[in-house]
Amino acid sequence: MEKPSITLPPISNLIGVAKPEHHTLDFDALLKPEIKNEGPKKIKFDRNEDMMLYNIVTSRLCSNWNEVAALMRTRSARQCRERWNNYLNPFLRNDPWSPQEDELLLSKFKEFGQKWRKISKFFVNRSDNALRNRYYVLERRINKYHTSSQNSEESSN
Repeated sequence: MEKPSITLPPISNLIGVAKPEHHTLDFDALLKPEIKNEGPKKIKFDRNEDMMLYNIVTSRLCSNWNEVAALMRTRSARQCRERWNNYLNPFLRNDPWSPQEDELLLSKFKEFGQKWRKISKFFVNRSDNALRNRYYVLERRINKYHTSSQNSEESSN
């Protein structure tokens, strides 16, 4: 697919504003190269980006995620928000899940389905991602148990 471009009118030559090599504007040059929509390619946050994001958010330099992203320069507001809310926030719990939490998670999933934000209100400092990931771990265990118990019943017959 060819890149869109704009050709400047020849009048720019007369007023001396643009050189011949500046006659075409490249839209890609106007976008942040790391944020351009190039499909499913995802670049992980590195340690320096994590430290920078942590410092920006904890110093309260910015009042919204767009400002944070502007300071980060290589990340969108959504990427910054999700990285903070799911990994970097120091109040997030990463300790092992208790059996009571597992039961509550399964119960709330039956009640709300995949509405992780709603379910997260019943958990102290567990991210939406952590809840979703834990649910799928539990689901795999349950399915594995049911599959193995069915296989053992069939083999005993």
